Formats: sequence, C-alpha cells, structure tokens
Amino acid sequence: MNGLIHEVPRSRPRGSSARHRLRLNASDCESGTGPCDHARLTPSQTRHATTAEHQRNAQNRENGWGACDHSKLTPSEARQTASSEHQRNLAACKDDQETCDYSQLTTTAGHWATPSISAITPLV
Repeated sequence: MNGLIHEVPRSRPRGSSARHRLRLNASDCESGTGPCDHARLTPSQTRHATTAEHQRNAQNRENGWGACDHSKLTPSEARQTASSEHQRNLAACKDDQETCDYSQLTTTAGHWATPSISAITPLV
C-alpha cells in the first residue's frame, strides 16, 4: 500500500435507495424528463405531476413544440390549438416551407385563406 488510509464504504441505511427511487420517479413525473410510474406516486405527487403534464402539453400546444396530446385539452384549449396550428401552417405555406400542409388551407378567389374561427372544430 502507499501509506494512505482507505475508508471502508459505509452501507446505506435500509430503504434509502427505495426512497431515492420514489423521489426520482416523482421528479421524472413532474419534469417529464424520464420514465414515470403514476401508480407509485402519492396523491399530492399525482396532483403536482398532473398539473405539470398539463402545463407541458399546453406549452407544446401553444408553441408547436413536440407532441401535443389533443385528448387532454379542454374544449377551449382545443379551439385555440386548432387556430394556432392553422396559423403556423398558413405562415409555413406563405414562406414556402416544407412543413406546409396545403390540404389544411382553403381558397378564396384563388388565394390561400384562413378559415373562419367557427369553421375550426375542437379535436376532442
């Protein structure tokens, strides 16, 4: 040996790794950054995770980021989403971007137009 004193690692108290896994699961559920097992959450953690999931879904919806789960939107959010998605698509078409979906546009006197908001139905 080189004269250094080597410490023997202390064992963790029983259950600490289980508590850590539960805390990690709760964190993953709230942040959406890892696997989430809702069945292992406390009622309080479930409320926090559900609120965080709805907020992430709403941000994805508003900004067009990632996937938006339309089935989890309120009717009002679904109408707003349809309108936002249409506006993003219209802008993409006007800018001749690959993401343009011409089938989602209507024509008025040979010009691409935005349908009236009443023509946009919720996807619920």
